[in-house]
Amino acid sequence: MERTSVVISATIKNLALREVRVLQGLNHPAIVPLLDAFSTKSGRVYMVFPCLSHSAFQALDEHPQGLPPQQLKVLAWQILQGLSYLHGKQIVHRDLKPANILITDGGEAKLCDFGFARRVRCGVRQAERLSSYLVTRWYRPPEVLVGAEYGPSADVWSLGCTLAELATGEPLFGGSSSADQLWHIMRCFGGLPYDQHSRIAANPQLRKVLGAPLGGRSLRQRLPGCDPGLMRLLEACLQPDPGRRCTADELLQMPYFWAVPRLITGSPLELLYSKVVAAVVPPPPLPLANGPDQAVKAGRLRLGTELSGAATPRTPEQAPAGLMRMRGRGPGLSRPGGGAWLPGASA
Repeated sequence: MERTSVVISATIKNLALREVRVLQGLNHPAIVPLLDAFSTKSGRVYMVFPCLSHSAFQALDEHPQGLPPQQLKVLAWQILQGLSYLHGKQIVHRDLKPANILITDGGEAKLCDFGFARRVRCGVRQAERLSSYLVTRWYRPPEVLVGAEYGPSADVWSLGCTLAELATGEPLFGGSSSADQLWHIMRCFGGLPYDQHSRIAANPQLRKVLGAPLGGRSLRQRLPGCDPGLMRLLEACLQPDPGRRCTADELLQMPYFWAVPRLITGSPLELLYSKVVAAVVPPPPLPLANGPDQAVKAGRLRLGTELSGAATPRTPEQAPAGLMRMRGRGPGLSRPGGGAWLPGASA
């Protein structure tokens, strides 16, 4: 067992108490369980968790070129099960990254660090006003970077960045500031939705990215040799428009995960997820259109250019000239360039 001592300060103490409140209401195999919590007379807050062997971030030290494909697939499936559970309870994690995924010796993957987690009133496809400087920068979605409302779909973007990093050993978008992070994203996806672009133009600290050089590598060019099924999963996660991202439940239905029941047969995971695995029945193949780039989303197919990364302004006729031509380590746990909580921000 390990006891984590939290440094006394109003901000840190509030984050610790928030984490305790959130974790006390959760019970899922993909979420690290809170075994006990207490405070001392001096005001120190202690949380007691199981002692787990290492994080996905540390696993990259063993596999600097990326995790083995089957290990990554099973890990991604477990984390999505956890996100589906959280979002069903209207909880957004808000800091999903490799360092916040713990791995046991038996292959279990568990989300941890719920200090920034928030209960929301919105549904999985909706958004509301929340603090904009929480998600560690490299995993922060564009709607958070520009200060727009956001919801559970922010976790889906963070998951896409996390899985891409675990597949290659390198951060997908390693920006050194919020503006630089936006620039990396815009170069990759050929622009941003009109409402995000408008927020950038209105923000003196961000608008400089609108004059940045055009051209950049697409998502597929950044991930050469990526498993086709994983590539389609990442494309479904990494949509600049949060309304076009798949939900956790939809991602779990993608072909990439159809082999998971076979991969976990005979392992501790088979019993742990027995009810879930029993429900995994691959649907009949869907007809392809415009090539293999597709994702199932609310009974419709997003095909071709929709998943190629090109974003479409909400009001194309109002889009500034050149908007759609733009293409292209956080203080996170162990690497530079990430995010942190800003004192005074509304959390």
